[in-house]
Amino acid sequence: MAGRPMWMVRAGEGGVHVDEFRSGSSVAIGCSEMGDKSAL
Repeated sequence: MAGRPMWMVRAGEGGVHVDEFRSGSSVAIGCSEMGDKSAL
């Protein structure tokens, strides 16, 4: 798989949001270093 981009999705530190993500069939982006994400 060399050269292929990969993404890792985690459910918060220690998996604290895993139940919420599973029940809502969703994931979230939360990186303060990215700045304002409301336009995305």
